[in-house]
Amino acid sequence: MFREKLHNNLIAFTFADVILLPGYSEIEPEKVDLSTYFSRNVKLRIPLASAPMDTVTEDKLAIELAKHGAIGIIHRNLPTEKEVELVKKVKSAKVNNYEKAIIDEEGRLIVGAAISPFDKDRIIKLDKVADVLVVDVAHFHTRKVIEAIKRIENKVEKDLVVGNIGTYEAAEDIITKLEKIDGIRVGLSSGSICITAKVTGVAAPTLFAVASVADALKDYGVDIPVISDGGVR
Repeated sequence: MFREKLHNNLIAFTFADVILLPGYSEIEPEKVDLSTYFSRNVKLRIPLASAPMDTVTEDKLAIELAKHGAIGIIHRNLPTEKEVELVKKVKSAKVNNYEKAIIDEEGRLIVGAAISPFDKDRIIKLDKVADVLVVDVAHFHTRKVIEAIKRIENKVEKDLVVGNIGTYEAAEDIITKLEKIDGIRVGLSSGSICITAKVTGVAAPTLFAVASVADALKDYGVDIPVISDGGVR
């Protein structure tokens, strides 16, 4: 039956595997609206978010991204108090009349913070300072992770983005088992410097993941942002 599994399984495409055919348009490029939502209550002017990796996002990058209408997610590979400090640095940065900046009600830059679903103390402290909390695990679709989120979801006041997931079934489980979902990160092993797929042979290409999760949300009538986590060099 192994050959049947190969034959009957879905083909998983990523963005590099396909192209878009051009079509007739009456809209000029400068008229296109690129604004979108990162989570239910966090709106971006441009659809770009930086990865919560220690080699990518700390306060300096998060500040510059927010000034230009995008969002940075501070990584969690450091002590809790240090992550809180980095978030506070972003919130206290001077905006200086940046027209494209994304700001909160008090005029401070918007910033996200990565969390582990098993670190309740970090979650509570970051919830007080960040604008959105982003669950940072490679494979969210596990019993332990989902149960951990269930234990803390009613304690989180800010938006909570969960992930990463890569299949319809994962989205279905999240929708039916969790009450607080303000965004979903999708795609496994598709980052520009990620070698998980090569090492383990396990992946969920980003285009396939986005399509699968979007279908699940549509079928269940759930309207929340889907974040395509693919990686940009």
